[in-house]
Parts: sequence; structure tokens; C-alpha cells
Amino acid sequence: MAAPMNVGHIVTLSPKKNPITDDFRPHERSGHCCVADNSFLYSIGGIFYDPLEIMLMEEGDNYNPVFNEIWCYNISLNLWSKVSMRGHSPYLTASMSSLLSGNMIITFGGSGFPFGAESDNRVHTFNVRTHTWKTLPCTGEKPHAKYGQAMVLVHNHYLYVYGGCRRVPSGAFLFDSDLHRVSLQSLVWEKMRDPTKEKLKKNTTRSAMRKQAAFSDKDGEDVENDDEDEAGGNDDDGGGDNNDDDIGDDEEEEKDMYPLAAGSYRHHIVNDEERLYIIGGGTLWREVYPLDIIHSFSYATSTWEILHSHGDPDHPDGFPSPRKYHTCVQKDNDVFITGGHNGYEVFDDIWKLTLPDLQWTRLAVTLPNTLFFHAAAMTPAGCMYVFGGVCNIENNMRTAGLHRIWLYIPSLQETCWHNILHFIPQIGSMSQEQLLALGIPRMFIDRLHWDKSVLE
Repeated sequence: MAAPMNVGHIVTLSPKKNPITDDFRPHERSGHCCVADNSFLYSIGGIFYDPLEIMLMEEGDNYNPVFNEIWCYNISLNLWSKVSMRGHSPYLTASMSSLLSGNMIITFGGSGFPFGAESDNRVHTFNVRTHTWKTLPCTGEKPHAKYGQAMVLVHNHYLYVYGGCRRVPSGAFLFDSDLHRVSLQSLVWEKMRDPTKEKLKKNTTRSAMRKQAAFSDKDGEDVENDDEDEAGGNDDDGGGDNNDDDIGDDEEEEKDMYPLAAGSYRHHIVNDEERLYIIGGGTLWREVYPLDIIHSFSYATSTWEILHSHGDPDHPDGFPSPRKYHTCVQKDNDVFITGGHNGYEVFDDIWKLTLPDLQWTRLAVTLPNTLFFHAAAMTPAGCMYVFGGVCNIENNMRTAGLHRIWLYIPSLQETCWHNILHFIPQIGSMSQEQLLALGIPRMFIDRLHWDKSVLE
């Protein structure tokens, strides 16, 4: 029996046993990705580990808690299936980025275990029709290998990647604020540089060179220094200190002019026709970014800007609490975020942000439980699915729960299809000929049937 289509209400789904594979659902996980069309929800990668098991590990133990797999949820039949994959699949799938474009799942980045010991900077595609992986032969100014970044497809041409985390040779974690894009036609990467920032850096370099030259000249025995005042006078120590202080001021000014210069991790990117918007994120465990101000990048000018959003006048908080590890989905100019945490508190709330006026609205409904490191996807028809994640910050307990909420009134077509599923529960076992004889359009029949050879 199909679950109710109550708009604005969360439904916790109970998938049926798959008659072909005997699967009920994927294993509990976090750090995975989800994408969806109107027929299927796909879950890519992720991780599950037992902290106690890690503590008991001995040197040389081969332990890999990262999932190198894709699961497919048939929305019409309420069935999960693990997909048999062809080609060379990415194995660094924890905190990777993914999106669905036509029949292609596109992924970037990701980490293995231990986190950051190995990361990825390649673009991979997975054809949901042929179930084949391919690595794109990209060139140009590639991003660093990293994980926890965000990605978005702009004008169906450029893939933009922002931020993320990587481990440097010293063992420290480095968060970056780099923005790159790659053309899916030429497959050439380029780093997006803010002209304002570049001009500031050039002026800073020139100023430092002038002061260093003046500082060096006054140490010479026979050289007359016309720039002693600019360099800090005749006191050697004073000249050096002034030089350092001035450069520091320039760097602080540069940081102010370039949003999120400290880097960002586990944030999201959304977009409209003119801009990218960074939603949430943070760096260290308890460092999170607010959501009342939003950092935005203009395609036309390649410049960053800090924008102020508008709070919900009907909610006492007005704005979502600062957070990372949340989910973020978009349909047209509506953006929805769920869950996440700020280092102290895990959230179960759902908020909508309307672009481009940046108006926040708190939804009356909440997730069934608090969640972070979960994944969500929006169907073109306007239904959001939320899968997996960590539901308890104290014991790091993960879940395989699957939830659904219609955020828009379904079309008449979708409503009719839902009723057919409700009144013909055996529809999944019927042949295409039988379904066509009933007058069911082929576009809906295709939601029921798939090539059984691609299922494990």
C-alpha cells in the first residue's frame, strides 16, 4: 500500500523486502550522498564504523568502513536494491559531492578512512541507465584532493566546487575557501579569482616590496634612502615591525573582502541565474557559520559579496541556528535545509530559504528525530527524501531510516499514479503488456521495471 501523500507532513517509510535480492534496506551510514528523479532515489557511498572496533584495531589490520556502493530506492514499489556497478568506481566516498544531471550522477572529491589520509579530486560519472562508472579526463587548474566540499551545476554547463577539507603532510587538517569550476564540454578546470581580491593582493605585494627595498637601502653605507619615513624611520627594528604590521593590516583587509577566507567544510551551495550562495558550514568541531548572513558569488563579475537574509517574522528565532553537517535541497528558487549540528546541539528542524530575496521561513514540521551527516534529495515533482545519518551525538549512532515529505502540491498526474499504486498493490509483478492494456502511460510503467541484470 502506498504511503499517504499528505503535503507538508513527514512520513517514515518501511521499505518492503526486495523479491529479487532479499534486501530490505542498506546498512546504516553517514557521510553519503543522495540524488533523485521521479522514479528512483540513489544513495552513493558513505561510511559506518564502530568506535569500539576502531579502538581495538591492531597495526596492520585491514579495516575499511567506507561503502563503495550505490543503492537504488524504487519510489513506486517501495523497494531498495543494491546496484551492480561496472567500470572503475570511486572508492573514496565519504563526504563526497554528487548531483544528478539527466541520466548521469556526477561526483567529486571524497575521503577514505582514516579521514583525510587519502582524498580525491577527480570528477566521476555514473550512468543510471547502463550502471557504468567513468572518470572524466579533466585538465587545467584542478582543485586540491579533498572532502566535505560542496558542488553545483550552473547553466547545465559549469560544475562549481567550493571549499572542503584536506589533510596536509604534517597531519593537520586544512580548510579552504577555493572556488573552482570545470566546463563539462571542454573538461578544463579553472580557479575562480575575485578581481577585487587579486587587486588587493597585488597592491599588498607592491607595498611590501617598496618597504623591503627601503629597509634594505638604509642598511647600505653609501646609499641615500628617500623612503625612510615610509619604511619606518632610521630605527632598524622599527622599520621591520612597521613593515610586518602593514602587511598584516592588508591581510586582514583582504580577509574582510573575501568571504569565508578561513575556509569551510560540510556546507552547501545553491544557485539562481546570477549567483552562487553558500549555506552554512564551518571548520573545526565547534566552529560553525551563521545563516542570517550569506556569502554569495556573482557569475558576471566573479566577485564575492556578503548578503543579509531576512528572518521569519512568525518565528521567535527568525533565522536557523548556525550549523554544518545539514542537508540542503533546491527546487527552482526554493531551498530547504534539514538537521545538522553546531558542535553542541543536533537539530531536527526544516527551513525554507527563498531566492533571490533571501527570505527564511521555518516549516511547522520537523524530522522524526535529530540528524546530522544525513543526506537528502528532491524529486522534480517536489517530494523530498531524507536518508541515513547520525541521530545521536553522544554515541555516534547511525541510522538507515528513510523519510519522505511532499513540499509542493503534487500534480494531477502524480496524484493519479499514487492512487493506482494504492488500488493495485500487485502492480510490480504485472507485465508491461498487462499495464499497457490497462492504459497506463509508458512513462509510469518505466518507473516500475528495470533491468534485473544490474541488481546484485
